[in-house]
Amino acid sequence: MFTERFLAAETPPTRPWNLGVCGMTVAPGTNVYNLGEVPCSGVGLEWTEAELDAALRGRVAATLFDDEEYAEIENFLSVTAEAGFAQGSLDPIWDIPDEMDDWRVGEAIADAYLTIHRNCLFPWPHSRDERKAGSSLPGADLIGFFTGAHGDCLAFGEVKTSSDPNHPPRTMSGQTGLMRQLEDLRDNEKLRDGLLLYLAYRARGTDWSERFQNAARRYSRNKSDIRIFGFALRDVTPNPRDIQSLVGTLQHPC
Repeated sequence: MFTERFLAAETPPTRPWNLGVCGMTVAPGTNVYNLGEVPCSGVGLEWTEAELDAALRGRVAATLFDDEEYAEIENFLSVTAEAGFAQGSLDPIWDIPDEMDDWRVGEAIADAYLTIHRNCLFPWPHSRDERKAGSSLPGADLIGFFTGAHGDCLAFGEVKTSSDPNHPPRTMSGQTGLMRQLEDLRDNEKLRDGLLLYLAYRARGTDWSERFQNAARRYSRNKSDIRIFGFALRDVTPNPRDIQSLVGTLQHPC
């Protein structure tokens, strides 16, 4: 699926990304359908192959491999004599793997798209909390902020990546399906409180701490004053049936 396309790119990306060449392009996509209305709506967006490749080579790659943090950590270790790291010695550790899970690429696409086109910021990638490469963490796939007319609020996202030819795909239903995950974020106050605390531990001393404080104050006044995104990535012909039931079910109570 997306992974094969990413790894088999004509000129595979290498760290550091040559952003002067590949840029940070993430196309808005062509709108092919709209469902629902406030407070719960859905939209179908389609990318061309060229738009997908441009995203994978640029912003998605930088998001997937957490390039900004990598550069800071490499610099930190290189100037710490006690650590014994030489410049570039971390490259084999964070080199592009021969295999990669589709869900990782899918989450990076969702992160990049929502950041550029939906005024979001997800400042702490899950990869920074992994103790074992390839592990998936509970809670929510994307945790951060949305900025709208009334300022910053908490934003959470769940992402599913599927080549299932059925409409909707199997990833939409069941205990680990997108429907259940979005319902939990909507209805489970303890879950949302835990995600707020997760960000609080990481916000201190960062350049996004003020945004966190703004969103936390807003959340404390109304714990339903949040933005939730469900993101389904598909390499099949767009079909509104993929999310039709999801939008209708989540509409009430919302």
